[in-house]
Amino acid sequence: MQFALKLPLLGFESVKHMELKKIDDIFMRLESVEEGPSFTLVSPFALREYSFDIPSSLQA
Repeated sequence: MQFALKLPLLGFESVKHMELKKIDDIFMRLESVEEGPSFTLVSPFALREYSFDIPSSLQA
């Protein structure tokens, strides 16, 4: 899946297009279509289950 960046990535202002590629159920790679950076993304929910309580004073 390719994306055209509407705003520049700080430190990577020359990057205009990125592609998102699935590696497996936990990891994805976000890389520049042109020559440039590549980021490996981790799904935190695939690694463990998260649970937390919201105080009743903050609930709507």
